Amino acid sequence: MQQLPPKTLVALAILLAALGLVAYILFPKAPPMDPVRILFEGKAGNVLFDHQIHAETYGLDCASCHHNLEYGDDTFSCLACHEKDSDDPFMLSYTDALHDQCIQCHEEEQAGPVDCASCHSR
Repeated sequence: MQQLPPKTLVALAILLAALGLVAYILFPKAPPMDPVRILFEGKAGNVLFDHQIHAETYGLDCASCHHNLEYGDDTFSCLACHEKDSDDPFMLSYTDALHDQCIQCHEEEQAGPVDCASCHSR
């Protein structure tokens, strides 16, 4: 079998790389409909929440966590109702709402961490 000349190999490599780049630009992969992971930033350290595992592996539907959907609200952000620094005695602050939601579910299901250091990282 005869080898191709080096110039031909370089030209072929450049052509294939260019075709790959054009295909990547023209046919991008669609972003996922639901978030994969969410980073919650906090004073005690950030929490990396794996949304995809909770939704797909554990089978939680949206209303399991986004309880406002039960009332016809289509807002998925906790901050739409729960302010970061709230003095409203009838509405939990953002941090308290997240803590209540996560810890309560983990305790009920006897799965997942409930202590600070297991979720919060520095």
